[in-house]
Amino acid sequence: MPLLNTLNHTTGVVTGYDSLTGLAQTFTPGTDCAYIGLVEPSRDDLTTLTGLFDLHPLAVEDSEQGHQRSKLDRYGNTYYLVLRPAIYLDDSEEIRFGETHMFVGKNFVIWLVKDALRSVDTTQRTMDGVFASALESSTMQAYPLAFLHRVLDMLVDGYFPVIEGLENDGDEIEDALFADNSEASEISQRVYGLLNEVSDFKRAVKPVGRCWTC
Repeated sequence: MPLLNTLNHTTGVVTGYDSLTGLAQTFTPGTDCAYIGLVEPSRDDLTTLTGLFDLHPLAVEDSEQGHQRSKLDRYGNTYYLVLRPAIYLDDSEEIRFGETHMFVGKNFVIWLVKDALRSVDTTQRTMDGVFASALESSTMQAYPLAFLHRVLDMLVDGYFPVIEGLENDGDEIEDALFADNSEASEISQRVYGLLNEVSDFKRAVKPVGRCWTC
């Protein structure tokens, strides 16, 4: 079940919807704020979102194509963010990167997961949890930014296990390098692989750091 909610800022009432079409039919920009979370959105989904929230064609094109680097663009009063969540796979000593896109306007936040790191159901439950957490924000007028803050905070928290995994690999390589029975060729391969993983991680994380300090 996708995240399809509106919040009436006058009454504080949250309304959930079964479909994006249903939300579009009743959404009132003057009083409602929309919170939408979709995993692998279809072209029809993007078309509906574009018409409802006047999204910029270039940003929508980037979102539809995917495979974007982390970035923050502004189109009028709408911000478009590309974020790269990550998990560390200890068995293969690899980092797996996801891809999520966000459109943030005065009265809407659209969260699109293009490459989920976990199952669709798990990802949708995560979206629901972030929305429920953001509802605790005491400043309702800043609620879209409160929701965005929760998403960014969750993403950054997810980087720490990755850093720990990389550091652990570095320690293991160092121990093997100075061991009496070390195999130079195997260590060289691990060092080369680790450097590649670190390089990929930096490319994904550095733009997020710049966005976080904007």
